[in-house]
Amino acid sequence: RPPSPRQSRSASIRASSTHNPSLDPPCRTGFHNALNTLSGIVALPMETLTRAHLAEAIYANVGLSRNESAALLETVLERMSAALESGHAVKISAFGTFIVRQKGKRVGRNPKTGIEVPILPRKVLAFRPSQVLKARINGDAAPAEDDAA
Repeated sequence: RPPSPRQSRSASIRASSTHNPSLDPPCRTGFHNALNTLSGIVALPMETLTRAHLAEAIYANVGLSRNESAALLETVLERMSAALESGHAVKISAFGTFIVRQKGKRVGRNPKTGIEVPILPRKVLAFRPSQVLKARINGDAAPAEDDAA
């Protein structure tokens, strides 16, 4: 069964506004099918959603073997990691955006002793949820457009 237009849009992954062809998936059809599968996963209460859960969901819903499902998941995660390492944002429509932010040097304080300690500049990973995800978490109706991701 082909995915609805909403599922296709909500399951697409793209690397920020600057397109990087090296991050394109090798098989778009299988890739999008797997992402549509992931959009339907519901984690059990009080349980963390893991790589194993995701790989199993791909296996159960897409029809790939368990090894192929795990390899597909690893490829997606590796490409997302590579994009972030190279400074690109990773936007997953209707989910959110992962970005790397540069923090400057600053002075911190040891709370126990009160001694000032320099904190060196560093990069941090940040996630900004989309309006659609925020609405889903709060049980509200989803906004018509996903402009905030």
